[in-house]
Amino acid sequence: MKIIKWILFSFFLIVAVLSFCILYFMYSKLSFIDYPYLYLGVISLFLSIIVYYRIKN
Repeated sequence: MKIIKWILFSFFLIVAVLSFCILYFMYSKLSFIDYPYLYLGVISLFLSIIVYYRIKN
């Protein structure tokens, strides 16, 4: 169970970081926010926090 917890946590955290990076690059180059990347980043960050605190060792 501990391995599954860290795999899920890492996956959701990587997805959140990538979507926030894409969001930053699009905003800095094109001056607009692409909302699907924002929603994906927030949801995956929220899911990574839930996985980290809710799944027992």
